[in-house]
Amino acid sequence: MTEGLRPVDGSYREEGSRVFAGGGRICRALDSRGSRDLESLALTKFFAEALAAGKVVQTWVPPDADALLAALPGQWSAVVEHEPVPVVSYPYEWSFPMLRAAAMLQLELLHVALGEGFICEDATPYNVQWSGVRPVFVDVSSLRPHAQGDPWQGYRQFCQLYLYPLMLEAYRGVAFQPLLRGCLEGLAPEDMSRLFGWGDILRRGVMTHVLLHATLSRAYGGRGGDVRGQLERGGFSVEAIRNNVRGLHAIVRNLSSARMDSEWSGYAECESYGEGGLEAKTAFVEKWTASREWGTVWDVGANRGLFSRIAARHARHVLALDADAAVSGALFDALAKEDVGNVTPLVYRFNDPSPGLGWRGRERSPLVERARPSLVMLLAVVHHLCITANIPVGELMACLRELGGGVIVEFVEREDEKVQLLMRNKRKEHADYCREVFERELSARFRVLARQELPGSPRILYFAEPLS
Repeated sequence: MTEGLRPVDGSYREEGSRVFAGGGRICRALDSRGSRDLESLALTKFFAEALAAGKVVQTWVPPDADALLAALPGQWSAVVEHEPVPVVSYPYEWSFPMLRAAAMLQLELLHVALGEGFICEDATPYNVQWSGVRPVFVDVSSLRPHAQGDPWQGYRQFCQLYLYPLMLEAYRGVAFQPLLRGCLEGLAPEDMSRLFGWGDILRRGVMTHVLLHATLSRAYGGRGGDVRGQLERGGFSVEAIRNNVRGLHAIVRNLSSARMDSEWSGYAECESYGEGGLEAKTAFVEKWTASREWGTVWDVGANRGLFSRIAARHARHVLALDADAAVSGALFDALAKEDVGNVTPLVYRFNDPSPGLGWRGRERSPLVERARPSLVMLLAVVHHLCITANIPVGELMACLRELGGGVIVEFVEREDEKVQLLMRNKRKEHADYCREVFERELSARFRVLARQELPGSPRILYFAEPLS
């Protein structure tokens, strides 16, 4: 089946290949060099082991390869097919431990590839995706034969998109997500060096990978930028590159976030439920998530992932979305120790979602285009959106309807102590924030199939499907 395959906007940068998607298939077209390189790659031990371990995306020659080559736009020599990942996400949606895990996978692959005469030319986290909380390398075309003496061209890219964001959060306590969202190329050495001084030279990696890197970058940049030519003339042995990779791996492995403690990390335990309230809420979510098989579920304000785990039993995949990167990181670490393979935590602010970015605003698409939900859960989060973020109730319901799926939503009434705390010192009265308006706006767009008041607290749960 070749119908519906369209170029993936973000793959235009790739040299000698292009990714096409559609009809549940992911195909990669290759030019003559890319075809030869992939044939050589398939004969290596490290690639076979990485495939078997799930570290590299499953890849095969499809039975309809000739028909695909004839149908795909462009002049290509070969085509391979990849196993689709559950959800495409981007590094500015990842927590600290997610970016660190992706960086370590990148370095581990590069290290073993060099041992068999290959190199990973690119070093961008956009080449890593997730199967639950397991990182998967997806750009097989960037694994190419390495010529003796050639430098690792991806070093600067690794620093800008992996190492510097991790260092900034570990050493300065600065969240990296807004910075990576603001510039898809990451943090330049010249800019990073202005955030670290000579007083930081004892911090691991700062002297070599920040200050010296920035100094050399400025020097070569002033001579017209012939950095690659200078490096090639200098010559790089494979062992020199591997030593650099081992050093980077040691730095990354030992970095820890300075922001992992959060005011929201214990929020789930502090919610004002009456006796039996949390149990009733859990039973409600279990009942209605079990009412059918869901595709992708969004758990907005997932916190520690209690309800994400429940939904995961009845869904293809669950996105545990939370605006707090520390909370999301803690959930990632917890899931990594459990046998839950279909929950991915993402750092995501529902009232400030990831937009279309990059070339023509389509290189990196909004989350809703990558993973449209069949069910959205908003549990103990509506009052934050409507009061803290000042989103009118009707606007919130309109947004949920546009997403197109069902909803499990919790409304917390004004007399609840959490709501009272949020409204303290607020000049705006939020007159629309009441049960009557909420139910009217919900019913205007959804068919409410279930409603349940939680015992001992002014909280109501709803399960609803969109009106046709």
